[in-house]
Amino acid sequence: SEATRQAGDWPRARALAEAAITIAEEGNARARALLLLGLSSSDALEVCLRARAEAPADPSLDARIHLALSDARFGVSFPLAYDDACAALEAAERAKDMSLVSEALALAAWLQGALTIGDPHATVERALRLERGSSEHEGNGYASRFILANLQMWRDQPDLARDNFESGLARAVSTADLFGQAPARLHLAQVEWRAGAWDRAATHAWEGLDEWPADEPKARGSLLWIASLIAVHQGKLSEARAMAHEALATAEYDRLFGARN
Repeated sequence: SEATRQAGDWPRARALAEAAITIAEEGNARARALLLLGLSSSDALEVCLRARAEAPADPSLDARIHLALSDARFGVSFPLAYDDACAALEAAERAKDMSLVSEALALAAWLQGALTIGDPHATVERALRLERGSSEHEGNGYASRFILANLQMWRDQPDLARDNFESGLARAVSTADLFGQAPARLHLAQVEWRAGAWDRAATHAWEGLDEWPADEPKARGSLLWIASLIAVHQGKLSEARAMAHEALATAEYDRLFGARN
């Protein structure tokens, strides 16, 4: 299921995960199968809560479930997402899994930046130290360099942010990782929009929309948001309105981007 999801075949990934759930024993095995389903489902929050209810004894698996829960709560509540990121960090440290510790730190840093709490740069620097020299994060949406790029974008450092996002996009393209390409395209479009390079911004947004499965609302609504925003700045008001309406038709998947659209 995981390999199929990374290859971009989400319907088959869901089917494989659902088949695994029917034969998995209670506890770790079923929680792992539910996690795989949640990672390839628009109902990720509900599915990941079911995975957490299995009370997995494996702290590494518990950390992965909390990471997925944090991601799923982005469109619901940043404070709740941050609580899950902290829970993921605690579980990863219990497991002594430095790869997961780094991932949880990176996600926590993003949420600290979004919530303007703590010291997100210190948090992401700790994640970078753990991640340095490892190839395990290359395709991960919450790799430390990706989070650092977000913080740089928010601090109005477009050149630094662009370099880090472009590195992430290149890695995702080289492995045909659609799950990694969409966030990179979304954020590169934001960087270029903020920098005033609206044509480059529009190219990233439209390439992201072309690459993302049309029947998957996750990420599509956010890409439509940035494409619409760019179109407004280019004076293409009818196009912008049409894209915003299309995104709002599936806005229930994500309150944050529903509000933005």
